[in-house]
Amino acid sequence: MFGPAIRIWVSAWPGLLAVACLLFGVRTICAERRIDDSGIEVQGRYLVKPFSPRTGKLHVEYIETNMFSVTLYKNAYSLSVTSTWLGKVWWAKFVYDGRSSCYMTSLATLRNGKTAPHEKIQVEVSPRAHAIVQYKVFGVEWPWLVYCLSPDVLPPGETKICRTPFVGPRDNPELLYGWKWEITWSACGRFPASLRMVRDTTLDLDRRRELARDEIECPENMDDWNRFFMYLDGRQWASNGHVRVEYKCLDWLHTNGLSVPVQGVFKVMDHPRASKLVYKWPSEIVELQATSVRIVPAVGTITVGVSPAPAKVYDYRYRRARNDRIFNCATYTLKPGEALRSANDPELLAQAERHLKRGRKYYEPPVSGRHKVLWAVAVVLAIPPVLYLLYRWHDRRGVARQ
Repeated sequence: MFGPAIRIWVSAWPGLLAVACLLFGVRTICAERRIDDSGIEVQGRYLVKPFSPRTGKLHVEYIETNMFSVTLYKNAYSLSVTSTWLGKVWWAKFVYDGRSSCYMTSLATLRNGKTAPHEKIQVEVSPRAHAIVQYKVFGVEWPWLVYCLSPDVLPPGETKICRTPFVGPRDNPELLYGWKWEITWSACGRFPASLRMVRDTTLDLDRRRELARDEIECPENMDDWNRFFMYLDGRQWASNGHVRVEYKCLDWLHTNGLSVPVQGVFKVMDHPRASKLVYKWPSEIVELQATSVRIVPAVGTITVGVSPAPAKVYDYRYRRARNDRIFNCATYTLKPGEALRSANDPELLAQAERHLKRGRKYYEPPVSGRHKVLWAVAVVLAIPPVLYLLYRWHDRRGVARQ
């Protein structure tokens, strides 16, 4: 929905055979353990196939293959995704512990078949179970929508049509807001059987209120500011009722009162951003296939773990809005092996308070570093003429008095 990679050929027959064998094994295990006392672990892969929406041509060289593993508990989940692309290893882990979610992602380089030290690790913490993140290496949203989305993470009364976002990029108002989700659920009511992301122009707000949306990353520099409104204007090209994302589960594992998805397809239909463009084909097709489903023992706690390298943390539990100012999130750096800070850390609370007292008002365009330099130069250049005029004025006053 919301990336390029290497071509990896996958043979369908061995995968289907493996799934058939594993599903038989799952039925036996489920008879021995109750699911509400344990967890469900699903492993598999998903292929992202990019197309030209104008011609329908498949860009074979950019087919992306990702491996995923998700473990679901009664009120918590853990999702991991990995991929190899152009000599890079990408991985992400998304964990919800029942109170807050944590998203950790990293990029590393492959050298002689081995993974080099991590180049970049970023962590995001949120008080919600939703998969809304600012830093997206690749799409964790596909397995998240299939396995982690449930009626429990939606607002009360919005289990069939949801008008608030629960997945998407935090810095892109074109894709995050202005859409409603139409959902039908599995026979057990736990997993989506089908999804549709549909344009709803009645959900649009004026530009000032769009900046103040709860999940939006309020722009903090001119580049982000310009990009925000470029995305916002791009949303207006999507006509009311346009279906951007459509998902359907194609196969289920029925066991112990649950219907677990084991195969599904997403279609992404982009909207043209020019009046003469016509898109007749999907821009992406995502094919998801489970290769292993099993019951795992219950655990006392579930965590994202500790970072193996220095990591930049963006903690959205500290988001605040007051005095026409918005504090997006607290930021700090983790040392290798260091745990995340709590939700009431005094230093991070002070970060928020400083911004809410002296920060820029959210609807005022940021002043770039270049503009600050130009203003400083202008002030310096203006000082000599002002001093000269003051001197002449004082001199004339002296003459007049005589």
